[in-house]
Amino acid sequence: KELLLSLLNKVDQMFNEPRETDFAEHGLTLSEKLRRFFDGQHDLNEQKVTEVFIDFWGQGLKDPIFQAKIQNIYNNWRGAIKEIIQEGIDQQEFDPNLSRYFPHLICSIIEGASLQYLIDDDDLDLDEYFTFAFGIIYGGLIGTNKLREPYPSDLTDAQWEKIASLMPEQSSVG
Repeated sequence: KELLLSLLNKVDQMFNEPRETDFAEHGLTLSEKLRRFFDGQHDLNEQKVTEVFIDFWGQGLKDPIFQAKIQNIYNNWRGAIKEIIQEGIDQQEFDPNLSRYFPHLICSIIEGASLQYLIDDDDLDLDEYFTFAFGIIYGGLIGTNKLREPYPSDLTDAQWEKIASLMPEQSSVG
């Protein structure tokens, strides 16, 4: 059990150290800091390290020691993301009303992609996926992604014309 916990610590270290080094040695923007989470996971997937971590998930469901360790890893990961988001809020770049669940969302998106990639790497281009996912996340944090249906007043004339062109023709009865 101690050997397995040591291996789990090594996997955690492999994810955190490169990102922490980048943060310490470079003057990164908020965008670059958040992107490091996606890039770090991509690197671990390419190195097949994620496969080892997934094996520990199963252990975490059965063994309270592994569960506590995995919870700690996720708490630390979300905590680091929260710090970046708070920095963005303090700099008035991120919308404070939209930021509460983004650390959980980011972890879910990254881990979900990793799991799918492990099962079917031919169907998922991680570079494209992480670029797409990062754009959605970052847009949400700065408040450009509307998290509601658009109001009619939100739409331009061109958008209304596009919507109208998608509607079926109405036949008149008369």
